[in-house]
Amino acid sequence: MNSLSTKRGVLRRLVWRRVYDDKSFEFCEVKRAANGLAIAGRIIAVAGENLPATVSYELLCAQDLSRCRSLHLECVLAGETSTLDLETAGEDRWRKNGAAAPELDGCSDLDLEWSPSTNTFPIRRLGVAATEPMAIKAAWVRLPGLAVEAVTQSYERLGPTRVRYAVKATGFEAEIDVDDLGLPITYQRIWTRIAEWNP
Repeated sequence: MNSLSTKRGVLRRLVWRRVYDDKSFEFCEVKRAANGLAIAGRIIAVAGENLPATVSYELLCAQDLSRCRSLHLECVLAGETSTLDLETAGEDRWRKNGAAAPELDGCSDLDLEWSPSTNTFPIRRLGVAATEPMAIKAAWVRLPGLAVEAVTQSYERLGPTRVRYAVKATGFEAEIDVDDLGLPITYQRIWTRIAEWNP
């Protein structure tokens, strides 16, 4: 994986298409931020009974893109706007909209339901030489309702640019091909990258 040590400004801009139903597109940008990096995205989607929805989010991340420190998210569904703020409150603990969120204790990661961007953090930690699956507990942000659930997930290295992602409780599995930053290129049956700018 790229060390990121020599990168400045915007590191990557890309667009994903949700291929399993063709009802969502996401513009995503990875850029320098104070004391680390930021991943910012804007999702345009069709939700529920053919309702228009948009999601704007910003994730503040560690310098090596291996951890997320906070999330600010705004979701507009038809005529309703809702927001969510999550931030770390110590080792694997979180605050939700400014209040302690003990239901998320033990979560090392954040996972956005409509975006492949947050798979990047555990993939970066997994590294390219890993021989065993890595289990994590993630705070899964459901969209468009913004409920947050603690979910156990696993990542397994299949090759230098491919990992297997799984959620044991539901039996879900998908293979993910990634670039040098650990950002998904193809996410089996769900997302595919259709545009990229790499300065």
